[in-house]
Amino acid sequence: MSPARIRITGNTVVDALQATVSRERSRHGFWASRFALRDGRRVVLVTAHRRENFGPGLDRICTAIAQLASRFQDVAFVYPVHLNPRVQEPVRNTLSDFSNVHLWDPLPYPAFVWLMDRCHLILSDSGGIQEEAPSLASLWF
Repeated sequence: MSPARIRITGNTVVDALQATVSRERSRHGFWASRFALRDGRRVVLVTAHRRENFGPGLDRICTAIAQLASRFQDVAFVYPVHLNPRVQEPVRNTLSDFSNVHLWDPLPYPAFVWLMDRCHLILSDSGGIQEEAPSLASLWF
């Protein structure tokens, strides 16, 4: 094929992420004051909501997060919890008593991107987040 016929189109998910990160970095003061990220502690962002994990799978995920929260008390675990009762119940039953686990309502995309951009680690069962998160590291270089 002729090089003149090759078109580079990119990835719309990553393109949207890059645009959002750029915009939200310029609004850092707004988000930092809204979320007050725990005295500069490292932040682990958690999401788990896939239907395939309902029941024992989500119970195991919550148990693992509880173990991590117990072991790493200097880390803030931020979990915007999906509104589905099958997610809410096990998450709140297992994690609500930990002072370093912060169970938040779901976030709008710009806020979530800002948080992804600021966290130390992301633990997620979301395919979309798994696609976006590695792209964030490349935006720092």
